[in-house]
Order: sequence, then structure tokens, then C-alpha cells
Amino acid sequence: MVPNSRFRLHPALLLALCLWAPSTGAQELGEVRDPVTLTDGWWGAARPAADLGFTLEVVYTGEVIANLSGGFRKRTEYLDNLDVMLTVETDPLLGLRGGTLFLYGLGNTGGDPSRQNVGDLQTISNIETDNTFKVFEAWYEQRFLEDRFSLKAGLYDLNSEFDGNETGALFTQSSHGIGPDFSQSGLNGPSIFSTTALGLRAAAEVADGLVFRFAVLDAVAGDPGEFRRTQIILKSEEGLLLASEVTWNWTLSSVQGRLGLGTWAYTEKFEDILDVDLEGQPVKRRGNRGAYAILEAGLLRETDLPEEDQGLDAFFRYGWADRRFNQVGSYLGGGVVYTGLIPGRDKDRLGLAVACALNGRDFRRSRRRAGDPVRGAELSLELTYSARINPWLSLQPGAHYVIHPGTDPNLRNAFALGVRFEVVL
Repeated sequence: MVPNSRFRLHPALLLALCLWAPSTGAQELGEVRDPVTLTDGWWGAARPAADLGFTLEVVYTGEVIANLSGGFRKRTEYLDNLDVMLTVETDPLLGLRGGTLFLYGLGNTGGDPSRQNVGDLQTISNIETDNTFKVFEAWYEQRFLEDRFSLKAGLYDLNSEFDGNETGALFTQSSHGIGPDFSQSGLNGPSIFSTTALGLRAAAEVADGLVFRFAVLDAVAGDPGEFRRTQIILKSEEGLLLASEVTWNWTLSSVQGRLGLGTWAYTEKFEDILDVDLEGQPVKRRGNRGAYAILEAGLLRETDLPEEDQGLDAFFRYGWADRRFNQVGSYLGGGVVYTGLIPGRDKDRLGLAVACALNGRDFRRSRRRAGDPVRGAELSLELTYSARINPWLSLQPGAHYVIHPGTDPNLRNAFALGVRFEVVL
């Protein structure tokens, strides 16, 4: 962790480095037979391992974020994330067609730029979490009917297939990965980064481009009092989390896009934010649920080649959560991303996004009753540029401006600069 805000990387220097570094074109990548990583495909071992059904991916992500004004305090933090993922296809190994075993180890260390410095509720870095190294996912998937139907069971990251979008994945702000209306829910959050739960997921491609998914998961991921290690605790009184999503990949004229509609609900009772019984204790009720809609589309393409992704993409998300149990009653977010804007930098991406989390009416009323009123919403803006330095290294500087951090009237608007790098080992 960097001890104070005197350690800074000038954003102009970072941008100059990004623009100067040569970009790897699509043809160059296509000509390379083995995985292009820092270790050059594990020193040649990756291809024979893949022939046996084994694929190992190791990715290290580091990030420096400096809060320059507003929020709790001015300070610079370093945080990182290590992903170790092993995929085993059962066909070449056991002769079992359509089977996949997946193991995912997750490691995180470093500071907490949002919790300690910015004070925002939506979290400007999507790798910020408690220091840990643990098993994040461990599941088996079996595909049937020419891969049009599949079942998956085990420790499962719900966000890997629900409430996500490719365009929004560029941004480091957490709300563009999963909406705060959903991520806030439950006793310990749903089964997402950085703590997962046991679950069963079914998926079916009911028509070309139309996919339906349904998942049943333990409602309490891990142990609410212990984040540093993997915990599987099954209790009948915790209930279940039910999630569903239908996704339609569409093409209208020359525009391609995706529409996703999802719902989620918990089976057990939750404490009402506002209502209390005669003894002053929160009333427990059923019905903690929500819904969301995601739309993303390619608005402009520089060429007519289907394999080329250069051009302008946009996304929009709306989410809603039951205001009786959740602080964030609704959410609006969206953004635009241009790939290959600068000639010769075909893989670079420039993006601008906004995320607005609105406090529910019941939460605002409860804070006023307690003599601690809050603002109606938090608005977060992000401008970022991701530069592909080479096939195994990317560099991504970005700027964040947070209006009403944490919806706390006592905090000034915050401005933070950061730079993230990713190394594929």
C-alpha cells in the first residue's frame, strides 16, 4: 500500500505511454498458434496440456488510485487481484462429451480507495475487497442437445452469467459490472465477487439468439463474519436466492445488440427498513426481490468485416429493488465505448460512463427519523482509456468524479485518478 498521496503517476504521462506503445493487430494475433502470454504459453506446455483438456489461465491486475479531492480524505492506494483459473474438458480426458470442470482461485491485497478515501457507495474499483486468497469458484457443467441446454453446479459466480454486459466490462466502476440494486441485496450479498455460494444453474437456447437462464443458490454467500477464506455453510433458515434472465441477441439492419431482462428474489424473511413492532424491533417480511434490464448495441462500425470490432458501442442498464428492505431502490447507468479511435491503435478502447444509485424512499425516511438525513442519490462518472501494449499486457488510466459520495451530505464531491495494468501470465 502506498502510504500517502505524494506518490502519483501523472495522467498525461500515462496517456502518452499508452498512445506511443505499439498495438497488436488482429492479423498478428491470428497468426500466433500458442496462447500469447508473458510466459509464452507456459514455456510451450500450454498446447499439449490443451490437447489433454487442460487450460490454465493466470492473470495479475494491479491498480493505483489517488483521491485528489473530496470524500473522506486525500490519499493514494495500491490494490491488486490475482486470478488463477483451471478449466478441464472431460471429452479428451475421460471421453465424456460436453462436460467441463472449472476451478478458480482468487487473491486480493492492498488498500480500500472507496471505503477509506472516496466514501462512495458504488465503489470506483471493482477489485476492491478484503485481503484474501481463496477458492472463488468450483463447478461442473454438463452440456446437452448440441450445447443448446446445460446444467452447472457448485461454487458459482452469479455475475459471470447474470446481470453483466460486454461493453460495460471496460469500466472499473463496480456498478457497470453488476448493478448496486442487486449487489447490495441479501445478508452477505449475492453469490458474486469476492464471495460465492453453492448453486445450481440451468440454461437453454430456446431459439437462435434467445437464451434463458435460471439459478438457485444459497441465499447467504460464505460467512458474513469471515471474508478471508472459502466457507460453505448451509442452513435451512437462510433460504434461497432465485435468479432468472432471458437474453436476446438481435440484429436490426446493420446494428447488432443484446437485450437482457432479469429478476431475483429471496425465499426467506428480511427486516423491514422502516416498520417496527410494539417492542421497537424491525418487522420481518417476505418479498425481498428486484429486476433489471440491460441493453447494449454496436452503433457504428468502421468496416463491414464481421470479425472487426472497431467502432462505437453503447450500453444502458436500469435496476429496481424492493424499497422495504434495500437502501438502493433503483439504479440508472450507461456509457459509450469506442474501439480503435486512434489510427494504428486498433485494440485500444476509450470509454465514458455514468452510474446513478438512488436511495429508496423507505431508507431516506428511516435516516430522517434517526436524525441523520441522506441525499437522494449518488452519481459517479468515469472516463477511461485501455491501451493494449502487447498481447499479454494492457494499461488503463482513468478518472472518476463522484457527486454526493455515499449520499452523505457531509462529504464533498470526490475526484480520483487511477491507472490499472493487467498481465496475462
